[in-house]
Amino acid sequence: MTKTELKILYEDASCMVIDKPAGIVVHTGENGKYVGKTISDAVLHKISKGLRKSDRPGIVHRLDKDTSGVLIVAKTLKGYENLVQQFKERQVRKIYFALVFGKLKYPEGIIDSPIGRNLNDRKKMWVQSEEFGRKAVSQYKVVKEFNVANGIMASLIEVKIETGRTHQIRVHMSAIGHPVIMDSTYGKKKINVVFGKKFGLGRQFLHAHEISFISPKTKKTVLVRAELSDDLKDVLEKLGSLA
Repeated sequence: MTKTELKILYEDASCMVIDKPAGIVVHTGENGKYVGKTISDAVLHKISKGLRKSDRPGIVHRLDKDTSGVLIVAKTLKGYENLVQQFKERQVRKIYFALVFGKLKYPEGIIDSPIGRNLNDRKKMWVQSEEFGRKAVSQYKVVKEFNVANGIMASLIEVKIETGRTHQIRVHMSAIGHPVIMDSTYGKKKINVVFGKKFGLGRQFLHAHEISFISPKTKKTVLVRAELSDDLKDVLEKLGSLA
């Protein structure tokens, strides 16, 4: 990734919001063996020297490698500390778009289920009891339903997350029987094969659409949105043409 490839949606003296493309790791901490370019590499020239020594320079939250959309990056140490505190106190608001398998029973709902490490596979997360998992709350609303093929349904949903657990939306939607389309970890393999061949999508349909927070510099509320990436738009256009 080069500097010119980084799309900046908002920027002030303390932080910036980028439109993260799918297929790029946010920082090497997500995968100890990862040796490719990361978002951390791409933003390094924008970050103060005080932050560059960190293993995750400027990174205050993350998106999965194959998730696209809005991502906040701190530019100064004070900005970093302020934003980390906002996330800790759940002052940051995040909205995602996801295409999930099936037709949901209710047009909207709240999934309040703790999430923790899968005891059989430490790279995965799963819904656990309150004793072993961390509180995780996802609020979803159905935007549109599609008939994919041969009775296979898919639903475009908007998801607001009150917490930010690893793989939260993917784990929650899988737990209620509606995994994210093309999710290779928590999804339905047979459905993913059919969907991948029919629509040419090579990654999970999950996009961080909107984020709002208080700028550490201006002290004003900042609301930033990222449009769906072209590959996800293309899928929705093809699904719409089947109606």
